[in-house]
Amino acid sequence: MKHLNILLEKYLKPPLVITKCSQQGWTSTVFEVRNTEGSYILKICEEPKYKDWLRKEAKVLEIARDSYRHVVPKLIAFFYDKGQAYLLMSKIPGNSLTQAIKLAENDTEKFQLIESFGKFLCQFHEQPISSYDLPQNWLDTQLQQAKFYAEKGICDGSLDLLQELYNNRPKFVPQTMIHGDCTTDNVMVYKGKVMSFIDVGFMTIGDPRYDEALAIRKFTEQEKVAFYKGYTRYKIQDKEFTYFNDGLYEFF
Repeated sequence: MKHLNILLEKYLKPPLVITKCSQQGWTSTVFEVRNTEGSYILKICEEPKYKDWLRKEAKVLEIARDSYRHVVPKLIAFFYDKGQAYLLMSKIPGNSLTQAIKLAENDTEKFQLIESFGKFLCQFHEQPISSYDLPQNWLDTQLQQAKFYAEKGICDGSLDLLQELYNNRPKFVPQTMIHGDCTTDNVMVYKGKVMSFIDVGFMTIGDPRYDEALAIRKFTEQEKVAFYKGYTRYKIQDKEFTYFNDGLYEFF
């Protein structure tokens, strides 16, 4: 921890208390850092693929500082050291929606949380996107990236599945801001409502059905009803859900 303290004291006022988080991500090692001024999250990656994702997350946080500062962490620093990538950011208060649902005292509380998630995501998809500039269709970009990962053998998806995705592209819909990995693990609940996002490395202009598919992927039918009380802009069709959740998500 001594070396880590030295690295972080360039950005945070000492003394620092650094502890490994009980909840760990799939792609990075996660620490909580505390000092007299607040609490922070530090993510460290070693694998080239995940270091690139962490770099993209830092870039998103930098861009989002003005337009989306209330719904994403604040970027403190991004840097490399001894072959590892480090992302330091503010800690979002509350629990993930996954945790909050487990802690819910009854079904009424659980369904209220899920409805809040739907409302939060709906509002996010309806925000203006003028501060971003995407040169081509989001799905084209994703399929190109999926092909690269499949050819390198660094994802769960196969080239056969990728060909199916090319052959059965869903009808185009207007693009919006999307989170890009919008599972219940990556939205935060504070004071009984979904208030913010974490793990925002894939946030961009894209197909909102991708967010929608990942949002409801583990919900029961009753939970989906609660979600769509809040998410009122569109209800994803079965074929679309399969395309994005069982298809495209396998590559990311």
